[in-house]
Amino acid sequence: MQSRGQNIGSIDQIDPRFVDPANFDFSLQASSPLIDAGTKPVTYGEVEQRYGVSISLDNDLDYRPANGADWDVGAFEF
Repeated sequence: MQSRGQNIGSIDQIDPRFVDPANFDFSLQASSPLIDAGTKPVTYGEVEQRYGVSISLDNDLDYRPANGADWDVGAFEF
């Protein structure tokens, strides 16, 4: 088992630049290094291959990530 900070692609030494973490607003500032730094989850291809259904659309039928942008690192993708 690897210790914290030694995982491949670890970003725990980077300030994510949350908007207001003290008030639980963990959305990213425009200057965050996490924006467009992620990769498309492999789950998308696996679900489509297994069930024949694309999960590239959200509940509002908008493509994710929005506007064809690259994926952000983190829990939310806008």
